[in-house]
Amino acid sequence: MSCFVPLIPTTEALAPQVGESASLLHQAQQAGQTVPPSWIIPARYFHQTLQKLGAREPLLTDWPQLLWQTTEPAGYSVQQIAKRLRQPLINLPLDLPWDEVLAAVNTPTVRLLPSLWLGDDRATIPWGQMLAAPVCWAEPEAMEAALKQVWLSALDAKSLTFWQFWRSTQAEAGAHYPATVDLAVIVQAVEPTTFSGTLTVRPSTLAIAAVEGLPRALGECCPATFNGSLPRLPHFPWQLGYQEACYQPRDRSEADSQTLIEPGVAKVERSRLQLTVPDPVEQLLWSLAQWLIQWSAQPLHLEWHLHAASGILQIAQLHVWPLRPYEVQAILPEPATSAAMTGRGAAPGTAQGHALILLPGQPAPVSAHRQIIIASEIAPDQLPLLKTASGVVAERGGLTCHAAVLARELGLPAIVGVPHATTRLQPGEALEIDGDRGLLTRLPQLPSVPPVSPVPTVELAPTQTEIWVNLSQPDIAAAIADLPVTGVGLLRSEWLMMPVLERQHPYHWLATGQKELLLKRLEQQLRPILAAFHPRPVRYRTLDIRTSEFAQLVGAPAVEPNPMLGVRGAFSYHHQPQFFDLELTLLKRLQEQGYGNLQLVLPFVRTVEEVVYCRAAIAATGLQQSPDFALWIMAEVPSVLFQLPQYVAAGIQGIAIGTHDLTQLLLGIDRDQTIFAAPYDETHPAVQMAIAQLIDAAHQTDIPTCLCGSSPTHHPEFVAAAVRQRVTGLSVDVSALALTTQIVQQAEIGG
Repeated sequence: MSCFVPLIPTTEALAPQVGESASLLHQAQQAGQTVPPSWIIPARYFHQTLQKLGAREPLLTDWPQLLWQTTEPAGYSVQQIAKRLRQPLINLPLDLPWDEVLAAVNTPTVRLLPSLWLGDDRATIPWGQMLAAPVCWAEPEAMEAALKQVWLSALDAKSLTFWQFWRSTQAEAGAHYPATVDLAVIVQAVEPTTFSGTLTVRPSTLAIAAVEGLPRALGECCPATFNGSLPRLPHFPWQLGYQEACYQPRDRSEADSQTLIEPGVAKVERSRLQLTVPDPVEQLLWSLAQWLIQWSAQPLHLEWHLHAASGILQIAQLHVWPLRPYEVQAILPEPATSAAMTGRGAAPGTAQGHALILLPGQPAPVSAHRQIIIASEIAPDQLPLLKTASGVVAERGGLTCHAAVLARELGLPAIVGVPHATTRLQPGEALEIDGDRGLLTRLPQLPSVPPVSPVPTVELAPTQTEIWVNLSQPDIAAAIADLPVTGVGLLRSEWLMMPVLERQHPYHWLATGQKELLLKRLEQQLRPILAAFHPRPVRYRTLDIRTSEFAQLVGAPAVEPNPMLGVRGAFSYHHQPQFFDLELTLLKRLQEQGYGNLQLVLPFVRTVEEVVYCRAAIAATGLQQSPDFALWIMAEVPSVLFQLPQYVAAGIQGIAIGTHDLTQLLLGIDRDQTIFAAPYDETHPAVQMAIAQLIDAAHQTDIPTCLCGSSPTHHPEFVAAAVRQRVTGLSVDVSALALTTQIVQQAEIGG
């Protein structure tokens, strides 16, 4: 067999050597479908390479059994094993005859796709989608580096963890390990493409996603989508997409980068944001879906490209799709009386409880008694009520609204953006909330299930990147402090004080001469957190409230025309210095009681002058005399992007990147509106570039950075990018600690 096997003469007899995807592509091509020019590096070359390296690392000779070893060698973590397995391959010259492929390639760019074989009856896509699929120049050195990247991804910690999880769930159910694990690699030409996307065909339903240009944009935008049965006519009721930029291959002569991997694809800005699918494209997709349903009785998942020059729809990848309809129904049961209500999962976890409907203008009860709160929106002063609930559902708001952020800190499952929930549900109905999938289901009756602790019980392995926790509630501080976190990275003062305000605005306490009483109450709230984490740092963020948020409290100032950009954050301390003085007094008192682990974070800083003013007030209290005291700012206003050296010169010792406010200010959106939740978040390229710039500027000015937000739960790739950019730390909600640690470990070892 030649080193490179063209796709056209591939036969089913070669399936174990070319893999499931290449075998299916060959069958589709033989049946009349068009496939981009492709060649296969058979699986035997991967096996031969591992055997060659066995003298350097004996574990490699145990492939594929090493994937499901029952125990790791004593003293080794999954990450350490992955590093051992990968290291011998990194510097090994492969000496493959690339000229065989290059003689037939007529594009400057190719991509390498894994094509797995796990036996005749086992789908490969669950693991295959986790492996690398790099794009590179059609040049020997670049292609060798890309091939190693694919092979290395089969040996990384993510792959080992996948099989560990498989072992713990499937093997106990009687499933057998794959009889063989073969890894072939498809070398495929990358050609100009007008539209691309994915298509999943099941016996009765379709799922289509479409973007302009190459499919790389699928992970960066909100694609146009369709889910449902194949319509009788070639017209789909698309869900509108949003796409700012697309990707196309570029000519080698135009490249100025010497990077081997991922240089041959250019990012092209689109002239409009909305993404629609033209009639000719959906007609081609309709015909392809119809053909697939007739061609194969098993569910299939494919990647499709519309070739720019020929206008022909091509199948670029093809896999058996393992999720059968009956399995989906088993996971998502439809209640007999009414369809399940869906929204956007905002805080993970599941819970059951009776519905507690909170209607606007009506007084809220003192306690929720472990019920699921159903409200139009959640106000900050409802924090005491939330602490007695089992879940939260809000009609309005996005992933960064008060309902979402409060629920994540309290460990409550939450769903936002559920239309008309307060009118569609009846008080006292038995409900189950799934905050991971955004699903609210009616139940005939409540099962007898004990309440679940919001504190995770998993062990957190050490990482080079610091892992901090967001915490503002003293009643769970001791339990969380037992976890191996670096400290409290974000303590929101407004949430700390809310339970003791008795529905009086903080300013009203001072105006009515109750300063000393409020100080004592705040001491009682803050002291348990400081004591639980001592000597680890606790970063106290001073008051940052918009006039619209506490408007329902007694003595609240008038609501401004634009509260989001009004008197808030550090600016408010100059405008209303009394309460900032109270907070500094509170911190100084606790510092004098021996809690030297206090640090201070200034929120929503707009100018250097605000820092100068606040630093003078801090100096007047003597807080900075403690050796462990540090002054940080929230980097959430774009001005910090351009003036970080000036902020450092003014005395700033660290920045906490607030992704919520930074996103809405960069993109000009209201983060509390559900309509902006999907296409406008921290994964937007503008926000990613801003965060990368902040981290780089912090390195240049020699100050630490801490990324604060909910990204691990919803956008793990965003967190991994920050780790690779060498962010100092991540501060996340309690519910995201375990997931964050896993993401960080994977990113730190290069996965």
